[in-house]
Amino acid sequence: MKNLFYRLLIYLDSANETDTNYNIAWYMAHHISEVAHMGISKLASECFVSPATISRFCRTLGYENYAHLKQECAWFSSTSRKFNNLINVPLDMMKDHPEESTAYYSQQICTSLSQLSSYLDWNVIDEVLKLIHD
Repeated sequence: MKNLFYRLLIYLDSANETDTNYNIAWYMAHHISEVAHMGISKLASECFVSPATISRFCRTLGYENYAHLKQECAWFSSTSRKFNNLINVPLDMMKDHPEESTAYYSQQICTSLSQLSSYLDWNVIDEVLKLIHD
């Protein structure tokens, strides 16, 4: 199953721009981190629709409800998913200065890799490997 951001992109590529759901998808794609902390009423207000419309849109994307979609927003925005896509590179930088964007993104990756050892718990890794082996 594809994650939320890619579902939104696919929806935006295939939907009519005058469709209400298109506007919701556009807003969410551009504010995915903020949506992770919004209530359904706040998102509905930002998109100029009702909370029921947001609920229907969630089901359209394949989620059970708004809470499920919101959980996916939080997961996608978390630092553990930081480098799976270019979402953390400012859009204006990508558009106006692609070389600078590449350097910025590469620096983020290098910094994250240099901190990797502080995130790894070798005891847990050993236990997982033992379970896989057994």
